[in-house]
Amino acid sequence: MINGTGYVLRPMTLDPTKWERPSTTSQHSTLEATFLGTTIPANTDGTAALKMENDVDIHEKKRRYTELDHLVLRLSGREHLISKTPAAAAEVGK
Repeated sequence: MINGTGYVLRPMTLDPTKWERPSTTSQHSTLEATFLGTTIPANTDGTAALKMENDVDIHEKKRRYTELDHLVLRLSGREHLISKTPAAAAEVGK
């Protein structure tokens, strides 16, 4: 269980001195990372990596997350929850 709500009020930061448990070094990975079609090259600092991810078009992000949702549903045996047509998807939102 999470104690307190202070973590909600603090903005995210890559500066390790401003974390809840301050550190002298960042824990940002310098390895190449690919997630939902975006590849962050190796040795990219945290600020540049965040900018690269944020530069992806919002419609592209929605499409990628929809694909990820469908994959999770298929792998968990709940593929019957995936709508088959755009009309069926619109009905679910009503």
